[in-house]
Amino acid sequence: SVTNTGFSVSDPDYPSGMWIDPDNSHYSYEWLQAKDGGNQIVFSTNRTGDGIVYVTELSESNKVLKQYTLNQNTKVTSDVFGSTIYYNDVYFEMVRSSSNSFVTKYTASKFDNHYYSTLSYFVPKLITQTTYYVDKDGKQIIDSNGNPVAAYTQKGLVGQNYTTGDVTVVDGYYAIAPANSNGVMSPYGKIGASYVKNFHDGVVITYTQTGSDGTMSASIAQNGSVLETWTSIKPSDPTIMKKLGNTTYGIKNPYIPQTSDIKYVYNKLGN
Repeated sequence: SVTNTGFSVSDPDYPSGMWIDPDNSHYSYEWLQAKDGGNQIVFSTNRTGDGIVYVTELSESNKVLKQYTLNQNTKVTSDVFGSTIYYNDVYFEMVRSSSNSFVTKYTASKFDNHYYSTLSYFVPKLITQTTYYVDKDGKQIIDSNGNPVAAYTQKGLVGQNYTTGDVTVVDGYYAIAPANSNGVMSPYGKIGASYVKNFHDGVVITYTQTGSDGTMSASIAQNGSVLETWTSIKPSDPTIMKKLGNTTYGIKNPYIPQTSDIKYVYNKLGN
């Protein structure tokens, strides 16, 4: 939907073959496939960003087998997969199975091609993105009518594509579009912010953003005791596999480049 020149928010470019929730008020954000039998799972959520999760279980040919609605802090047992439970916490969901394993086929974050008996993801929030128009000193730029150019906000769900645009300003100035002028809506970017995955088996993995490039530290704890800490995991780093008992946990930086603050900087021509 385009509202201001150059501004738009649209759904992701989903991979071919992915079943998309046909309810227009739902936003599909994760696609998994089972190792045994090839059945699939698609997770969707309300476009309002309320954190409710819809789980759709599908055959290999995308025939809908079963659908579940999970409010926050609820769980449900699968009818399709044996010994398999879905959990929805607060903007975090997961599937755990003692009879099957799953591979990620789509999320907005980088993902690997390993099969896991437990797979989790952060439920997309509705992000407010603000675009500022400033001069090189950070002051609001003036438009051709002599008025300050107001910041522009648009909302989008994590993983949606967005575009922004510059504005026509007083003669003699030109804009430099920032690297994040177009991209994917992201909840990340705040240094020191933590993102917690609770696996409901005593294991908790915590990611904390430490660098503006998306570098995070991570720790894995069991029953309240931290077992191991990694100080610097880049978004592009391969998954760290950590085996505890019979379960292997993948430690993978969930970062998506920061997109909540966008600045177009205007410079005078010729300097």
